[in-house]
Amino acid sequence: MLTDRLTVGLYTTLRLVCARRDSRFDGLREDRRMLMQVFGLQAVWIVYTMLPLVALNSVAPDVLPIVGWHSRFMDPSGFLCWLLVMFWFWLGMYAVLRGSCIEMLADWQLNKWRWDKARGKHDEAFCRRDLWERR
Repeated sequence: MLTDRLTVGLYTTLRLVCARRDSRFDGLREDRRMLMQVFGLQAVWIVYTMLPLVALNSVAPDVLPIVGWHSRFMDPSGFLCWLLVMFWFWLGMYAVLRGSCIEMLADWQLNKWRWDKARGKHDEAFCRRDLWERR
C-alpha cells in the first residue's frame, strides 16, 4: 500500500513537472486551508494504515510466538514457522511489485493516450487500448 502511494505520488509529481499544472489542484491552490486538509487527510490515512505494523513490531518477541521465530530457528517447528512467514512475505512482495508495475504501465499508457489526443492523433472519448481495453 505504501508503494502504491509512492507510485501515485511520483507519477503525479512527474506529470506536474512536465505539464506545469494539474487541473485537479487548480481550485485548491487558492484556498490553502483546503489544500492542507486534503494533504493532511492523506497523511493521517497513511499513519493509521501503518499503525498495526508499528504496533506488531513494538511487541517483545516472547509475547507472540510468531514474532519470536528467530529464537527457535533450529527447532523443526520453528523452521517450518519461518518458512511459512517467508512464503507469505515473498508472496506479498510479489503481489505489491506486480500491482505497482501494472499500475505504472496503465498510467503510462493513459498518459500517452492523452498526449496523442491533445496532438490530434485520435478523437476517442475513452481510452480503450492496451490495458485499458480490459475492464
